[in-house]
Amino acid sequence: MSYTDQELNYKQLLLDLNEILEGGDAKHDFEDTPYAFSTIHILSLIVTNALRGIENFEALYEMFDRIEEMKEHDEL
Repeated sequence: MSYTDQELNYKQLLLDLNEILEGGDAKHDFEDTPYAFSTIHILSLIVTNALRGIENFEALYEMFDRIEEMKEHDEL
């Protein structure tokens, strides 16, 4: 699968946000400030779910590519 620049930038942005949020661990630095803790937790969940969705689509596209290769070689 080939990505557009915009898709690559989106994925990189999510990876950078995940790193900044320390994969959700950053929220523990704000346990005494409930609104900050909750906000960071929610942001981390959104970023993690978006990255998981990208990974799932990448796996799906890989399967499609394999199927196409198998068709080309009459292996299906």
